[in-house]
Amino acid sequence: MESIQFKKLMEIIKNQEDLEILRKKLSFLEKRMKDSKCRYPETNELMILFHGSPRKFEKFAPENELKGMWRSFNKGIHFSSEIKYTIEFAKKASSTIEFLIYEIGRNLFGFEYGKPLRGEELEKSIEIYNSIIEDVVKNWRHSKFFKMHSSLFSKWDYISFEHEGKELVGIELSEFLEILGYDPSPQNLSLVDGIYRGKNVGEFIYVCVADIRNPFLTTGNFDDVDFKFREGERAHESTKTDSTIVKVSDSGSVYYFVCIFNNESIFILGRYNLEEKKFEFLV
Repeated sequence: MESIQFKKLMEIIKNQEDLEILRKKLSFLEKRMKDSKCRYPETNELMILFHGSPRKFEKFAPENELKGMWRSFNKGIHFSSEIKYTIEFAKKASSTIEFLIYEIGRNLFGFEYGKPLRGEELEKSIEIYNSIIEDVVKNWRHSKFFKMHSSLFSKWDYISFEHEGKELVGIELSEFLEILGYDPSPQNLSLVDGIYRGKNVGEFIYVCVADIRNPFLTTGNFDDVDFKFREGERAHESTKTDSTIVKVSDSGSVYYFVCIFNNESIFILGRYNLEEKKFEFLV
């Protein structure tokens, strides 16, 4: 049977030399991870897992520091067997950062929506964005930019991007955490570099395999994934499962969403830069 591994890899990697290097790496990892349950049932190969992020990093942080597509609700590090979903997330997070910077500039300098942000106006907007991000990460809920919106029917936390007492743009906390990719605290302040505009921020796809041996297995549809990950989290707490694998059937296609609780069980094969269309191996 045709290798599903390489079919998936070739969706994102076109260079034959890179594919040959990956073939050798995977041959080694198949032996090293021989007991892993994260495999394609059709071929028994290790499943290729994709993770989209606006941040450049060398290693996944522990799950209690990291967030992902559904991570504002659930524990764990999240992956998909389908590249299209991780591309959507990487672009969404990156574009949200650009949106915040643009709205800061637009409201600070008072120009109409649609006008490009350039030169000194762009530099000033990035400076304000970066200073607010750093303050929020250092001080979190004690930051002056951390706010709560209340109405008769609901209330929610949000981050206010403001300058000299004027709010330029706000973002709900759950969406803000998706951008950061982790829970801010003084202990992991070094990770702030990955959300600064111009400092390791972009659109990245991490190509991985995982050595998971005691997964919580379940099925559902795309809209069920959040709920299924919650079920998996409860199983992890009660029976010490190390991951959740959700099998999704959609219009004749089958794919998987995976949540992993131990970052040490994840092996990054490489990182693909969507903007530069370049694959990079990580040591």
